[in-house]
Amino acid sequence: MKHVNTEMLGSLQTKIMDIIWKTENPLKPAEVLEQLGEGYAYTTVMTILKRLSERKILKRKMEGKVYLYSPVSCRKVFVETNLKDIFGDLVNSYGKTAIANFVDVVKNNKEDMTLLKKYLESHK
Repeated sequence: MKHVNTEMLGSLQTKIMDIIWKTENPLKPAEVLEQLGEGYAYTTVMTILKRLSERKILKRKMEGKVYLYSPVSCRKVFVETNLKDIFGDLVNSYGKTAIANFVDVVKNNKEDMTLLKKYLESHK
């Protein structure tokens, strides 16, 4: 059976992306580090930013001697795209079991179940 990666971003990557998604202008690594405010090393932040750009989650542009980072897409588009991939992988790998377990999770929340029913009705 194929391994399915269900993690979109690691915890530090998520914190960094939250900072970048909230700002209108591209950020330098030092600006991201300053907003993190948790004592991370500058090199750690630079490495994460570089990896996120290699994964096409961030764009980076050289300005002077430093890179500026900005998101490739807004949070909503990023999440939707990645969730489709994750759900697709789960269903392709585990079929009915993945779908049944998803419904089992959703059925415990009345609002979620109502939303699922409406969604299914609108996509017939």
